[in-house]
Amino acid sequence: MSHHGKKQTAPTPWPAPSPVSGATPWPSPSPVSGATPWPNPSPVSVATPTPPVPAFQILTVCTGNICRSPMAEIMLRHALRDIPGIGLASAGTNALVGHPMPPEARAVLEGLSLTDEPPHVAQQLTTDLVQRSDLILALTREHRRRVVQLDPSATRRVFTLREFAYVAGHVTEADLAEAAADLAWRDEVEGLPPTPQHPGRAAVGAVFAVNGVFPWPDPTELDVADPFGQPLVAYAEAAARMLPAVEALAEFFAHLPGLGSPASPSGVTASWGQQSPSTSSEALVGLSSR
Repeated sequence: MSHHGKKQTAPTPWPAPSPVSGATPWPSPSPVSGATPWPNPSPVSVATPTPPVPAFQILTVCTGNICRSPMAEIMLRHALRDIPGIGLASAGTNALVGHPMPPEARAVLEGLSLTDEPPHVAQQLTTDLVQRSDLILALTREHRRRVVQLDPSATRRVFTLREFAYVAGHVTEADLAEAAADLAWRDEVEGLPPTPQHPGRAAVGAVFAVNGVFPWPDPTELDVADPFGQPLVAYAEAAARMLPAVEALAEFFAHLPGLGSPASPSGVTASWGQQSPSTSSEALVGLSSR
């Protein structure tokens, strides 16, 4: 029989269940006697993240970028390992591009408990490398001249390694404050927005400002001789001339406001010529006697 034309009736709703006769209702749970109530969660305190220290790039420069400048780079990397925001690189004015460090240089580093890891590969000094560096540490006055020749704007940021360490020992907190104000003024003149600066930038400005006030009696003392092609003793002697300057530079940076320990009462750090020999220096004496 066809269903067409037949009136549809609404479905009967599902009946609600009737209570079961004689059933005991499920009791509400009673609190456990002696139990400590679960405390309401306290708001989680979210620490305000500390803003990262702006980057500060150091470039060491020699001739071939296989002996002096990579040795200085590795020494500085170790000495500055606890200073935030610092990056290091090295280059050569006439680099043996792609070459590693010679075995003698690596032996000297190993004598100082330092390693050439990842293995160093020489690169040529370029205008781009100079312009991206906040501090350029040349190993001789000739390398310093070549850097300025490549980019004259680097004049205020390039020193020999030994020169920077020596002059930094005479920088005072007042010198640093004046240099920081000068940097802010220069950025304003150039139309740059005010941004946080690594304290090292003011340190470099302060060293530049007082450089020449404390001249070296013998300018040749600013240089580190090239050991390339010579016996191990020449490499050890080159390292022995670099190491006190590296240690003084690290102490100088560690005492900069905003980076490390409070400054010493007489200035930022003691003059590097007044420091006592380190155990690393003593290790070099043993190497140089081989």
